[in-house]
Amino acid sequence: MITKKKGVLLGILTADCAPMIIIGEKYVGIIHIGWKGLLDGIIENTIIELRKKSERVDNLICLVGPHLQGKSFIIQKDFEKMLIKKNKKKYVIKIKEKKFFNFSKLILHSLKSMGIKKYEISKIDTYSNPELFFSYRYSKYYDGCDCGRQISVVGII
Repeated sequence: MITKKKGVLLGILTADCAPMIIIGEKYVGIIHIGWKGLLDGIIENTIIELRKKSERVDNLICLVGPHLQGKSFIIQKDFEKMLIKKNKKKYVIKIKEKKFFNFSKLILHSLKSMGIKKYEISKIDTYSNPELFFSYRYSKYYDGCDCGRQISVVGII
């Protein structure tokens, strides 16, 4: 979602997905980055839309909030095969016999590939910090139920 209207707030809910706030000269935006959207180019598509609206990429600031980090993002064979098919195998981390998805690294690659130079990507893991953040995976594994969500909001005053 993007807007240039003053007084309008954009918001998204996340629990392990990455919230990204984008601040431009005229527009602000917010993206809910899940692994499917990330692989399908949600970051790139949003930046392209902002470019079409005359936002200069070198002026954009992208802020990525707490999300599921690589050490908590365990993947199965089918997910790894999909990453290979999409030429993203380099984002698979192998530790002992387990494989993990380096979600943050692919977000960083997407930002850099679009020419974004001003960014901050949180290193806070939602799964490892259940006392501070909601985590869908943590809740599912430990509580056996759905969990709450964090809200991220951006607007122009």
